[in-house]
Amino acid sequence: MKTLKKYTIMLIVFLTVNLTLPQAVPIFESSITAEAATIKLNKKNVTLSKGKNCTLKIIGTKKKAAWKSSNKKVATVSSKGKITAKKEGSAKITAKIGKSTLSCKVTVTAKPESTESSANMVWISQNGSKYHKNSSCSNMKHPEQISKKDAVSQGYTPCKKCY
Repeated sequence: MKTLKKYTIMLIVFLTVNLTLPQAVPIFESSITAEAATIKLNKKNVTLSKGKNCTLKIIGTKKKAAWKSSNKKVATVSSKGKITAKKEGSAKITAKIGKSTLSCKVTVTAKPESTESSANMVWISQNGSKYHKNSSCSNMKHPEQISKKDAVSQGYTPCKKCY
């Protein structure tokens, strides 16, 4: 009889707790909101000499962009964001990703005279952000030699190993 009483009391307590507790304590609802990642280009302005190129990178997403040049006679852009300077002038390069449109102003200057000394020339990679004294630094693939002035104007910074 005592065990029956004991189990009855336990059942009453169990039912009371289970029937009243969910109403007394609200279940946590998912109220977490994810902020949309900021999508942007690695450069807003680029100055290139005629015949030179540079690659724009999209930061904040891995989605592919549809690239477009406002003036293909001045600068063209590939499906991967590689800008090629064609002739003097300016153009606006746009990347459309979903509903977002990103842009970069490109200014193309005349080809520099070949009076640049080798001391003023540096090496850059198509997808890096540093400029180097020699082409073999940091295992660069397909390095391109440009003037140090152009590298700085394109937003490149000196390599810590080289400088």
